[in-house]
Amino acid sequence: MNRWCVAVVLIAALLCVGIAGAERPVKEPVDKLVFVHYKDAARAPPAGDQTASYKLMGMKWKQFPVSYTVNTANTCGLTAGAVGENVQAAFSAWDASTSRALFGTGGLTSAAPAVGRNDVFWGPIEDRNVIAVTTVWYTRGSKEIVEADIQLNAYLTWGIDANGEVPGYALANAYDVRNIVTHEAGHVCGLADLYAVRASELTMYGYGGLGEVKKDSLEAGDVAGLRKLYGA
Repeated sequence: MNRWCVAVVLIAALLCVGIAGAERPVKEPVDKLVFVHYKDAARAPPAGDQTASYKLMGMKWKQFPVSYTVNTANTCGLTAGAVGENVQAAFSAWDASTSRALFGTGGLTSAAPAVGRNDVFWGPIEDRNVIAVTTVWYTRGSKEIVEADIQLNAYLTWGIDANGEVPGYALANAYDVRNIVTHEAGHVCGLADLYAVRASELTMYGYGGLGEVKKDSLEAGDVAGLRKLYGA
C-alpha cells in the first residue's frame, strides 16, 4: 500500500488569499493538499532514469513568476547563504525545464511562515520517518494554486553536497537539502508522488534516503509532467 499521504481539507468559507505569484487577492473557496515525503521503506532496485512516468495533482499556477521565501531562523546548523543557494538551485531545476518563467529568486527571512506567502522552512515533525511535508492551497473551482509551503523536518540531520551528484557523498548520514527540496518543489509545481519501482530514479519518486542526491536533476518523467502543465 502506498505510504504517501494526501489530505484534502475543505475550507467552507470564502477566503481572501494572497497569490504570491501575482500579489492579488482572490475570493473563491480554497482547498489544500498535503504531501508527506517518507524515508525509504526499502531500497528499490535502479529502474533507469528515463521512464516517462508522472502524476499530476490536477491544479497549477496561473500567475507568474511565483515568489518564495526561505526561512533562515533555523537551518539545522547550516549557513543561511548555503541553504538559500541550494533551495534556489532546487527551484531552478524546474524552471530550466520549461520556457515558462515559473519562479522568482527566493528571498531569505527570519520571520515565521505567513499566510499568503510561499515559505520553505525547517520545523519539528514528530514522526521521524517523515523527511518533509509540502502543503499546496488551490482554488476549488478554477484549480489555481495560490500558495505552497515546504516544511523540512528539523528533527533530522541535514547537509549540503558541495560536489553535486557524485559517488562518495561526504554526509552519508544526512538528508541533502537540494535533493529533498527539488522533490518538494515538484509538488509546488503541481506534480504528485510516484511509488512504482519503475519510477525509483525520478525526482518525484515518493521516498527519500540519507545521502541521496539523485533527485537534484530532473529525469524524463519529471520533465514530461512539468511540460504537460506549463509547456516545453
